[in-house]
Amino acid sequence: MTRIWRSSWLTALLVMGMLSSCSPKPLEPPRPVPLKLTEFTITPGEISAQVGERLSFRIANLGVLEHNVSIQDPSGEEVALLSVLPNQHGTLQIEPSTAGEWKIICTLPGHEMAGMTASLSVSP
Repeated sequence: MTRIWRSSWLTALLVMGMLSSCSPKPLEPPRPVPLKLTEFTITPGEISAQVGERLSFRIANLGVLEHNVSIQDPSGEEVALLSVLPNQHGTLQIEPSTAGEWKIICTLPGHEMAGMTASLSVSP
């Protein structure tokens, strides 16, 4: 009986050890990326990231007009949008899944044409 108990105990320890090694890796917190909006610029104008990297855009509208931030993947699909009133702040979080040049623009009429653009270069 003692021999059976020992082997059961050993088996239980082995199973617990294997299960503990299967636990998921904790998520890294998103990298903060400050964005400043004014008439008519988005600063910084160029941002780099890796596929799968979690990004937290911390957006400050320092202008006198309402602006928004639209983040578009390389195919032109909008993946995130946030409107920000003057002297207000907001946050957008994304995790790019595709390598390539992403666009960050203000989609309010005339703002993109006036220069409210930035690029997000995502590498594999």
